Amino acid sequence: MNMLKTLCAGVVLAALGYGGYATLTRRADPPEPAGAGDWGNAPQVEMPTVASSEPPAVSLPDAAAADAPAPHYLAPSTTTPPSAVDPATDALASAARAAIDPSAAAPAAESSAATTMPIATLTAEGIEPAAPEAPDVHTEFMTAWNDAQGLLARHELAEALLRLSEWSTDTRLSPADRTQLFDLLDQLAGTVVYSREHLLSPAYVVQPGDSLERIADRFGVTWQLLGKINGIAEGQPIRAGDSLKVLQGPFDALVTLNDCELTLFIHGRYAGRFRVGIGQDQSTPEAELVVQNKVTNPTYYGPNQVIGPEDPNNPLGGRWIDLGNKLGIHGTSDPSSIGKAESRGCIRMGQQDIVEVYDILSIGSRVTIVR
Repeated sequence: MNMLKTLCAGVVLAALGYGGYATLTRRADPPEPAGAGDWGNAPQVEMPTVASSEPPAVSLPDAAAADAPAPHYLAPSTTTPPSAVDPATDALASAARAAIDPSAAAPAAESSAATTMPIATLTAEGIEPAAPEAPDVHTEFMTAWNDAQGLLARHELAEALLRLSEWSTDTRLSPADRTQLFDLLDQLAGTVVYSREHLLSPAYVVQPGDSLERIADRFGVTWQLLGKINGIAEGQPIRAGDSLKVLQGPFDALVTLNDCELTLFIHGRYAGRFRVGIGQDQSTPEAELVVQNKVTNPTYYGPNQVIGPEDPNNPLGGRWIDLGNKLGIHGTSDPSSIGKAESRGCIRMGQQDIVEVYDILSIGSRVTIVR
């Protein structure tokens, strides 16, 4: 029962943390938030249940012992019910008998898939079991999923996020598995990264003479992000002795051109994803780049015209993240181009999304662009 209570506590924390992260992952372009304090006011959500194609979560019995296994999600079985005799053991025994007395070999079963699979190989040294078949992608994913459920049951949310993050870029996953994965990843990122829970780094105690900008520089993140996470509005002072949530940055970004997505990571942990627009005719290069500069309200210098920052027709929107060689991540005056290959090579984001990513990526953040 204690294990069940622990799991429930993890669920509540994930639900509370999702409020901060929900703002980061909106697909629409609503008006900018009124203030940093609004991040914590999103409605609570529940941890996702297993997809409808999966069996239900296993529940603990009423008289559960303290060492009983925690509830977890199980991958559907792809094997037939076990018989009284283990097929592999029986096949190995038959092979051994055949090696000694060929007439003792058992006749092959008709239309049996098991008999077509190499179960054992007879060599000069004896009988060697055949190497097992490689598990399919869904089985591998469900192994990681079950591992993460065990970590959640022990309230190891940061480790659960790390365990599942490696699957966030795996293009082999089925749509159902991807939906299940990102439902949980988004909530875990909301709690681990963007809530005020100190799950990645110890709390930082403000020292005399500190400012939010100095603290952010020390940890390799932006002061805007620290302000949002800690509910500190722009210009609001901090006081010595205050306790702040900090993150050891920098964040990195992966742009997947084929999916028109930008995914954020912090030291290997998933931290959100966004839809983007990319260059037409494959003009956005595959590259390993670094954020070199950031500009708010940039002026557009085009081949035929210059458009000021206040002009609604400015194709850069309100933010420019400079990746060098005239390539950057920016907003757009044409929201319909998001998810399409219509730019001249740069990476476009929606109005609200570029504000969020601008406040997360810092100078020195790595941006990897792949197909």
